[in-house]
Amino acid sequence: MNFGTCIQPSDEGKVILADCENDAARAILTPLTSTTYRINFGDVVLEIPNEKTDAGLDAGLYKWNGGNHQKVVFEKQAGYEGTVVRMKMQHSNMYLRATTDGERVVQSWADDWEWNQVWRILPQETAVDVSTETETVPKDSAAKDPAVKDSGKASVSPLGQIAGVYGTSVRYAGGLLFVEVGSAFSRGAEIRILDLRGREVMRQRITHASTINVKPLAPGIYHVVLSDGKRLDAKRFKK
Repeated sequence: MNFGTCIQPSDEGKVILADCENDAARAILTPLTSTTYRINFGDVVLEIPNEKTDAGLDAGLYKWNGGNHQKVVFEKQAGYEGTVVRMKMQHSNMYLRATTDGERVVQSWADDWEWNQVWRILPQETAVDVSTETETVPKDSAAKDPAVKDSGKASVSPLGQIAGVYGTSVRYAGGLLFVEVGSAFSRGAEIRILDLRGREVMRQRITHASTINVKPLAPGIYHVVLSDGKRLDAKRFKK
C-alpha cells in the first residue's frame, strides 16, 4: 500500500508502521528454511501474541522461543523490481497486512485487503554472521523445533509497505483527483477507489492520465487501487 512506511517497534514496544529512515526500522531477517524467517528487532522478534489464529489480531514483539507463531514465510511476488514478498505467519496461515489507517500490522485472510499485504524488503547491509551478533539476535532461550536450524546468516533490512512501486502519481485538490499511471502500465489500468471499509465507491479505466471528479464522496481517507491484470499498484488520498 502507498503508506511508504516500514514495520518497526514503537517506544511502547508495539509493532507499528512509521518512517523507513528511523533506526528502529532495521530488522534482522534470519532464515530458518529457504522461505521461512524470524524477524528480529533488537532482542525481540515479530510474532502473533499467544499463538492466536484469529484474523485481525495485531502483530506483537517477544523474545524468540521457536514457536510457529514467530516464524514468517516469505512468498516472493513476481512482476516487481527488487525483493517484494507477502508474509505468511506459519502457525495461522494468515498474512501480515497494513491496517487501512496505515499505522499497524495485523494478520488476516489471504484475500483481505490483499494490496495491503505486499511488502518490499529494503536492503541496508549485506549478510552478517549472526553468531557474532549476540546483542541483536539473542541465543534461543526456550525449546526450539528440532527440525528447523538457523543458517547462521541474516540480512539487515527495513520491511516497507509498497509505495507506488510502478511510479503511479495521485494528487487530490479541490474535489478532483489527478491520476497518472506508471510507465509499467503500458496499456492503461483499471482504477478502483475504496473507502476504509473496503467498499468500492468509484471505478474507472484510464490509459495514461485522468482527472476524476470525487466531489460526491464524503470527507475521509480513500484507497486508489490500479490493476492491469498482471500488476497491482496502490495509493491513498485524503479528501
